[in-house]
Amino acid sequence: MIKPSVTEKENKETEIKISVTSSLIPEISKTVSQRGEDIIRAKESTNTLLVVDDNEDNRRVLSQHLERQGHKVLVAENGRQALEMIKKQKFDLLLLDIMMPEMNGFQVLQYLKSKYTWRHIPVIMISALDDMESVVKCIEMGAEDYLPKPFDPVLLKARISACLEKKRLREKEIAYLVQIKEILGKLNNELAQAADYVKTLLPKPITEGIIRTDWRFIPSTSLGGDSFGYHWLDDDNFAIYLLDVSGHGVGAALLSISVINVLRSHTLPGTDFRKPDQVLSALNNTFPMEQHNNMYFSIWYGVFNKLSRNLEYASAGHPPALLFTDASSGKFQLEELRTQNLFIGCLPNLNFKKGICKVEGPSRLYIFSDGVYEITKEDGKVWEFEEFVEFMVQTTVKNRSVIESLLKYVQELSKTKTLDDDFSIMEVIFK
Repeated sequence: MIKPSVTEKENKETEIKISVTSSLIPEISKTVSQRGEDIIRAKESTNTLLVVDDNEDNRRVLSQHLERQGHKVLVAENGRQALEMIKKQKFDLLLLDIMMPEMNGFQVLQYLKSKYTWRHIPVIMISALDDMESVVKCIEMGAEDYLPKPFDPVLLKARISACLEKKRLREKEIAYLVQIKEILGKLNNELAQAADYVKTLLPKPITEGIIRTDWRFIPSTSLGGDSFGYHWLDDDNFAIYLLDVSGHGVGAALLSISVINVLRSHTLPGTDFRKPDQVLSALNNTFPMEQHNNMYFSIWYGVFNKLSRNLEYASAGHPPALLFTDASSGKFQLEELRTQNLFIGCLPNLNFKKGICKVEGPSRLYIFSDGVYEITKEDGKVWEFEEFVEFMVQTTVKNRSVIESLLKYVQELSKTKTLDDDFSIMEVIFK
């Protein structure tokens, strides 16, 4: 009898738990828009302007015009006084005369633009029409615009409105970016929790018996679609499987977990789970890509019979498993176990091929996804599959911990501990 390991109820519960992660995504745009608009709306009620001019008549005339436009206006007689006021109060815009005693407009502007807190305050320079060279210099230093003397009310209103509109749009953009950063932080936290949850579904290493296992699973920067497992189908047959769903994110993880639970619970009607070709055919008909957001997956599935020591296997679009036969002797043989089949979910009613090999003596089997070798090195080149196989051979010859050595080497190659794709590899040792 084939032994089921989880129930359909557990399968559904798994999907429900992981799908909670995806609920945050549709809220990002709505939340950012609402909260960002609230922040800007609160700031738009009244604009506070500072007029800086050593001429009392200029200060009075400008203040009257600006107050008629609905602005709150404060005045400063010179640059030093202006800076003291700016340190104590927030201003939405400065009208700054160029020629002043003690501290001129150039010096005030330079000081403001050198400080992160005040560099975004818009500044309109006040200048006589015959001093355009100074105006150009101020614009190059970061001033928004300039006003010629004597003041034209229409031009004054137009340039004030334009500068305040730029400021409003800048603040709106900053508010949106802040909100996006906050929500992405929450989303990343959710995805990290989802990745941890995926890990809890993976099987524990087997440390005793004729078959022993170990594995490494390092999720990529975004939630991926790798998953794997192994279990006894009955007293004599041991199933081993690893799959890789196309793409990343919650959708890929959901599909991956669904497939794993089907394999663990044996919920493919009319399928002999001891026959890899039947399993792949049933998976292909159960998970068509058009019903799963156009996602497909690769898989390697094998069954080891402990009496005959035969390993039957089938792969679909997946890298070959590596079998090191008689691995303890140092004179082992390496065999790449792969069958030429299409990815699962691409076309309906496909016939899948299977292979068979004899596992002689103490041997090691490695099943993995392409994330363990498609590594972008520091020079921009990708670590090739042949280089990966050579590494596996050399590490096995030296009788080192193969998968741990591989992980460390890959992290050294990429110069990071967080990889672009899921790092998934299983080691199965046949005693």
